[in-house]
Amino acid sequence: MSKERIRQAGLRYRCNGIHSGLFEQGSSDYPERSRFLASLWMNSISLNPDTRVTTTLRVLHFEKRREV
Repeated sequence: MSKERIRQAGLRYRCNGIHSGLFEQGSSDYPERSRFLASLWMNSISLNPDTRVTTTLRVLHFEKRREV
């Protein structure tokens, strides 16, 4: 699925107050993908066990910077 289609779907869900999440391999393999999903205010992102901690910390850091 293209980034633009994911972005459009995420915006539609958020505007309608619907929980949104994405379950895919890319979130674990590509750090920029997890930042992209966090930028869309996704409620949940699937991660592999071996990348769960590092990716979670990366997303938390991104979200903290976004609030400033």
